[in-house]
Amino acid sequence: MAKYKAIHGFTVQNRTSDPVPTGGSWSTGTALNDGRSALKGAGIYTAAIGAGGTKGPNTFPVTTEEWNGSTWTEVADLNAGRKFAASTTNGTTEAFLYFGGENNGGSGVSNKNESWNGTAWTEVAEFNTARKSMGGAGTSTAGLMCGGTSDPPVRDNTETWNGASWTEVSELNTARNSHNSAGTLTSTLACGGTPPAGLKITEEWNGASWTEVGDLNLGRIAHGMCGANAEAMLMFGGEKSGVNTDTEQFNGTTWSKVGDLLTACYDQGSAGTTSNALSFAGAPGTKTAVEEWAVSTITDSIVNDGQIFYRSDTGDMKVSLTDYGTGAWATGGALNNGRSIIAGAGIQTATTVAGGDNPAAAPAIKNFTEQYNGTSWSEVAEINDPRKTWGSIGTSTAMLIAGGQNASGVTDNVESWNNTSWSEIADLNTAKTQNYSVGTTTAALSIGGDTLPNTAVAETEIWNGTAWTEVNNQNTAKFARAGVGTVTAALAAGGQPVVGIVESWDGTSWSEIADLTVAKQGLGSSGDTTSAIVFGGNNPTPGRLATTEFWNGTAWAEVGDLSQARMFSAGSGGSSVSALCSGGESTASPDTQAFTEEWTVPESVTNLTITD
Repeated sequence: MAKYKAIHGFTVQNRTSDPVPTGGSWSTGTALNDGRSALKGAGIYTAAIGAGGTKGPNTFPVTTEEWNGSTWTEVADLNAGRKFAASTTNGTTEAFLYFGGENNGGSGVSNKNESWNGTAWTEVAEFNTARKSMGGAGTSTAGLMCGGTSDPPVRDNTETWNGASWTEVSELNTARNSHNSAGTLTSTLACGGTPPAGLKITEEWNGASWTEVGDLNLGRIAHGMCGANAEAMLMFGGEKSGVNTDTEQFNGTTWSKVGDLLTACYDQGSAGTTSNALSFAGAPGTKTAVEEWAVSTITDSIVNDGQIFYRSDTGDMKVSLTDYGTGAWATGGALNNGRSIIAGAGIQTATTVAGGDNPAAAPAIKNFTEQYNGTSWSEVAEINDPRKTWGSIGTSTAMLIAGGQNASGVTDNVESWNNTSWSEIADLNTAKTQNYSVGTTTAALSIGGDTLPNTAVAETEIWNGTAWTEVNNQNTAKFARAGVGTVTAALAAGGQPVVGIVESWDGTSWSEIADLTVAKQGLGSSGDTTSAIVFGGNNPTPGRLATTEFWNGTAWAEVGDLSQARMFSAGSGGSSVSALCSGGESTASPDTQAFTEEWTVPESVTNLTITD
């Protein structure tokens, strides 16, 4: 007889408590030798370091302790005791920087910088602006600090360290202190802080500038934080209307609440990654407490809808189910320049749109670029070749627009955005407009298009970061389609001439799959090949559409409508549960082309007892 695991792919678990609906959990670790708070740390789960801090008013110990995976050992002292300093969070027990902070005895803020070599601390080059309560990131030879306060003012300054000296670079968008940061010199995340107390704002550093990305679920100050880079971050504890236990994890797009700390704390040291981490010392309590984070595995947490477990303490058979709401659109901030046939890329809280068309405001074809921070749009650098185009590649900070229609007709021109400016790069093989593009700035597809007038093509071109190459055609020539996915797995839906046809790309060829419920062209999209939405568009009867359709990997179903029917809007979000619809051509006056709508699907996890 076949076993349950062989049939369904997972075992029935034997547990003594319900699994939490999270990606991991905290457990008690070995305590520090010297209790304190407001210290700083670095390293990994099995080899970490913590230095400095405070034991009370005007008592700032110089203690340094190292963790070997099982015990803490006191090693050589700092040269100067300080609290509210920062550190290179990706440093190691052999190479680590500790900088700034409040001087011992409360005698002002510091710009001192000390370097640890595994044996002793050495004072090295001071940074430019003395401060405390700032964020730090990087390593002992490639570091970064951001924000903080000089008592006063609150700072937005960012400085980078090259192993010998500090250099001032681009400022944070929001000045803050008592926040935290982690990552590398070219990929850092800074979040939380004050003022006002308990900011939710998160900013991402790409090596040149800061961009606002997804907000925290719970704004806070004085929290722990660690992670390899800006795409994978763990944040825990802190203060917001009291001390809290909340832990949140960032996946490069959004923060998700995961397993709580066992004990609420703030001003703790931290080290590790999103898989394995340490939270050590901090206030209140003994100030020696240590907790260890371990990411969930298939045997100890929910990994999919319908995970079954047996409660051996109660005799219950239970199942954990993720429940999703139906989803709905809500009004977001309006574009500064209403337009349609507009390219967009990013997530709901960080999207860039470029180009477009508005016949009511000459010249009709636009060169505008705007960025959305989750609340409002800001104008940034213009594209070089004004055009109306359709579908773009990448993220809010790194994207491509390929092809389109400019004042002279269809174009093969491709431009690249680095979050500061646009640069022309290798052209498409075929000039076309209303082609849809998916992927990243180094691996993308350009799908179909119109070579004018109304001449649909079935061509597919693939981008490898250097050049475009023609690959296998679609089965049906179309333009003004929607698309989601990557160079190895993509969908193309609808299109002109108006159809409901959907084709799937497997990295080599296209095949037809289940049709949309309504034939349409000029529609927006967000998601991937297993879970996606398409929205808006046009059908000759009844015209502009407000409908949203959801793809579950097998079939399409209608879900919540847009509040404003439209076609040729910019779709972005990268997810079927969180998306943005920007601009577009409606049946009303041209100013409605500035509308932005935000799509959200609520989610909850419950543990249910199986009964007869």
